Amino acid sequence: MKNDNSKIEKNNVLNIYNQNYIENIFLKFLKNKLSVKKEWRALFKNIETKIYNKKNDKSIIKKHDIIKLIFTFRSYGHFIAKTNPIKQGTEKKKIFTYFKKKYKVLKKQVFNNIKIKKIESDYIYIYEKMQNIYANSIGIEYMHIDSKKEKIWLKNFLEKNIKKKLSQSKKKNLLKNLIVTNYFEKFLNSKFPGSKRFSIEGSEIIIPIIHEIVEYSKKNSINRVILGMSHRGRINVLRNIFNKSLKKIFSEFDDKSVEIEKYDDVKYHLGYKKTILKYPKKIILEIKNNPSHLESIYPIVLGSARFYLDHNLKKTKNIITILIHGDMSISGQGIVQETLNMSQTKGFKVGGTIHLVINNQIGFTTSHVSEIRSSKYCTDISKIISCPIFHVNADIPEQAIFVINLAINFMQKFNKDVFIDVISYRRNGHHESDDPNVTQPHMYKIIKKHMPVYKIYELELVKEKNITQIEIKKIKKKYNYFLDTQYTKYKNTLLKKITNINNTLKQTDNVNKKSKISFKDFKDLSIKINTISKKIHLHKIVKKIYNNRILMSKEKTNFDWGAAEALAIATLLKEGITCRISGEDVSRGTFFQRHAIIHDQKTKSYYIPLCNINTSANFYIWNSTLSEESVLAFEYGYSISSRNAINIWEAQFGDFANSAQVIIDQFIVSGKKKWGETSSLIMLLPHGYEGQGPEHSSSRLERFLQLSAEKNIQIVLPTNTSQLYHIIRNQIYQKTVVPLIIMSPKSMLRNKKSFKSLHSIYFSNFKNIIYKKQHCYNNIYKIIFCSGKVYYDIQEKIIKKNIKNILIIRIERLYPFPKNDILKILCLCKNAVKFIWLQEEPKNQGAWFFVKNCIENIIPHSFKIKCISRNSSASVSTGYIRIHKEEQEKIIRKTIS
Repeated sequence: MKNDNSKIEKNNVLNIYNQNYIENIFLKFLKNKLSVKKEWRALFKNIETKIYNKKNDKSIIKKHDIIKLIFTFRSYGHFIAKTNPIKQGTEKKKIFTYFKKKYKVLKKQVFNNIKIKKIESDYIYIYEKMQNIYANSIGIEYMHIDSKKEKIWLKNFLEKNIKKKLSQSKKKNLLKNLIVTNYFEKFLNSKFPGSKRFSIEGSEIIIPIIHEIVEYSKKNSINRVILGMSHRGRINVLRNIFNKSLKKIFSEFDDKSVEIEKYDDVKYHLGYKKTILKYPKKIILEIKNNPSHLESIYPIVLGSARFYLDHNLKKTKNIITILIHGDMSISGQGIVQETLNMSQTKGFKVGGTIHLVINNQIGFTTSHVSEIRSSKYCTDISKIISCPIFHVNADIPEQAIFVINLAINFMQKFNKDVFIDVISYRRNGHHESDDPNVTQPHMYKIIKKHMPVYKIYELELVKEKNITQIEIKKIKKKYNYFLDTQYTKYKNTLLKKITNINNTLKQTDNVNKKSKISFKDFKDLSIKINTISKKIHLHKIVKKIYNNRILMSKEKTNFDWGAAEALAIATLLKEGITCRISGEDVSRGTFFQRHAIIHDQKTKSYYIPLCNINTSANFYIWNSTLSEESVLAFEYGYSISSRNAINIWEAQFGDFANSAQVIIDQFIVSGKKKWGETSSLIMLLPHGYEGQGPEHSSSRLERFLQLSAEKNIQIVLPTNTSQLYHIIRNQIYQKTVVPLIIMSPKSMLRNKKSFKSLHSIYFSNFKNIIYKKQHCYNNIYKIIFCSGKVYYDIQEKIIKKNIKNILIIRIERLYPFPKNDILKILCLCKNAVKFIWLQEEPKNQGAWFFVKNCIENIIPHSFKIKCISRNSSASVSTGYIRIHKEEQEKIIRKTIS
C-alpha cells in the first residue's frame, strides 16, 4: 500500500491546481471504494486512518482553519471594511453575508472545535486583530500581487507595525489643513456665487495627503514632485499646496487680469510651479496644465518625469509623480489602461506613481454602479500591473495619513505604483450652479445632513483632549480674517495686469546655438556610425544595408532615408543634444529602413551604433506598446520638460495617429496658446497613396492643416533625404519652439531619385519649396503645385513626354505657408496662365482646402487655381490595388493634358 501511495506523491499530483480533479475521484471513492485505482484507494484509506486517530482529540486546533481565517481577511476583508462615509442601503450587509457564506469565516464555526480556554482566547485575538487590520476603515487589496517579496513586505508593514498614533502637534496640523481646505471653498462661494470652481468639498482629505507627500520629500532625497489632476479640487490644490497668490485666484474669478496673449484657458485647467527651499536642497513642485479630457494628463506626467530621470546624473530616483483621478474617469477612459500597460515597460517606467482617486461615488449625474462600470471597484483596472490598492474612508483622516505613508514607502522600495481609493462624496453638484437633487435625491438628503470631515475630526480631537474648542475657534477666526484681508486688498488695488499667471516655464525662444562640423569630421562620423564590428553576427540583409551605408559615407552612392536620419541624429549627439525616439517597432522601422538596434544572429546580444559616439549626450530608442494615445502623450510630456533634447514619436502608419487625436488637439497644437507651454516634439507620420487601403494611406494631413494657426506647429512633406536631414536638425536650433509634423515617406524610402549625396547634404539647407531652375521662365504657361511623393509621378510623366513649358513647385513646408518663396518664382513666370494643385488624396481631404486660399491670394487676381485629385470620398482610399493604379494614372494624365 505504501508503494502504491508513493507513486502519486512522487508524480507531484497532490497540488492545488488538481483540486477539482482529486475531489471528483474522492467522491467516487466514498460511493464505491473499488471504483478508483488502487493507488488512489491507498491514499484515501491512509487519510481516513489519520483522521480517525485524531478526531477525538479536542485540544488540537485545526491549523487549516486558522490559515483560512487569516487568508480570508487578507484577501477579502476589503469587502466588509467601513470605507464609505455615506453608507447607503444594505449593500455592506449583503457583502458581509456573502463573505461569511462563501468563505465560511464565522466565529462559531472556528470556535466550536476548541475546548481549551487559552487556545480559544488566542483564536479570538487572531480574529479581532485581522478584523481590525483588514476589515475596519481601510480596505486593503494586495493578495493579487505576483511578487511574493512585495506581499510579505506589505503583510509585515500592516500586521507587525500596527498603525501608529499621530503626535499631538501633527493631529492639530492635520485639523488645521482640513479647516483651511473647507473654509477656502466656502469663502470662494461667498464672494463668487455660482462661479464654477469644481469644489473639493467632501474630499478635503486629499489636501493633507498631498501635504504628507511634500513633507516626505523634504526629509528624503526627492527634489521634484510632479502632479497631474483634472479640475475637481484643482483650485484648492493650487492655493493650499502650491500657495498660488490669492490675488491671482480672485482676479481669475473676476476675469479682470487674464493675459489673453499669454494664457487662454479657464482657471481650473492652469498649471503651476513652486520651489521649496529646504537647505541644503530645493524641491520643485509642479502641477501640469490639463484640459477637460480628464485622464489625458496621466501619460504626460510620466513623460515629464522620465525626462528628468534620464538626465539625472546620480541615476537615483529623486522624483515623485502623483496622479489624481476621478472614480468615473479612471474606470471609464481607455487611456488609463494604455498608460498602465505602458508604465512598467523599459522605455517608459518612472519608478512608480502614487495614484489618488477622488471617489465621490458620482459622475456628472450618474451614480449607480451598474451604469458606470462592470467591475466591483473603480480601481480594479490597476490590477493589470499587480500593484497594491487601498480603499480609504475620507472621513477618517488619520487612517488616510497612515495609508499614504505606507504607499510612499512601498513605492520607493519597489519602484511600483500604488492606488489609494479615497471614498468620499461630493458636497455640491458637478459644478456649483448644478442641482444634484434632481437625479440623486436620496444621496443628497444624506449628504446634506452629513458633517464635513473637519467637524468630525475636531470633535474627535476635543474628545481625546488633544485640542480645545477655544483653539479651534482661533484657527477658524484667524484664517477667515486672512481671507477677508486679502480680498479687501485685491478689491482696493484691482490689479490691471498680473504677469506669469501660472508660473509655467515659458521659453518660446530656443537657447541652443547651431554649430557646424568640418566636412571631414562629418564624413568620418558617418563612417563610424555605420561600421559594425566583425564580432557581431549580422543578419544578411542588415549586413547589406550597413555595407551600403559605408558606401554612402564614402561618397560612392547617395544617402537613403534611413542613413540620412541616422546621420542627422549622430551630428546632434556629437553636439551634445540628447535624442529619444519611440513608437511601435521603431528600432527596426515599420518599412525595414532604420535598424537602429542590431541583433546578433548567434547570441542574445544587440548593438546600437548611435550609442557608441564619443559624446556627453545620450541616445534612446524604445519600441513602444501597441498604443498611440498614451505613447504620444508620454513623448509630449517628455518634450515640454526638455530644452536640450530632440524627441521623436513615429506612428507605425500615419493613419493610426488619429487614435491619439485628443493629445494632438488638446495639447500638441493648442498647448502654447492655452498655457504658454512649448514643445519641440517631432511626429513622424508615414503618408502616401500606394494602394494599401484606407488605413495605410493617409496621415490625415487636412486635420493638421485645419489645426494650424498663429504659427503653432510646422507641417512638412520632405521629398528627398537632404530635406529630412536638415528638418530634423533644425528642430533643435529653430528660433521658436513648436512641434514638427513630418509626413514621412513609405515607397519613397526605396526611390533612388529621392536620395542625395553626402556632399549635397552637407552643403545645403532645408528648402521651403523646390523647383527645377529654368533657362527661360517666360516659356512657362502652367504651374503645378504639389507636396509629397506625387511629385515623382508627375515629374516622370513630364520627362517621358518631354514637356518644357510646365513648372512643378514642390511645397515642402505647408505650414507656415511659404508665401514669399512662392511669390519670387511667380514673379519670374509672367506668362503662366494655368495654376494647378495636384494631390493624391480625395478632393475633400489632403491639403486642397488649405492651399486654395493661400495660393489664390498670391497669383494674379484674374486667375483661379484648379484642384486635380481623386473624387471626394467618405473613405480615405480604395482597398483594391488595381483601382488605385487606375485612379493614380488618371490624375497624372489629367494634370498634364
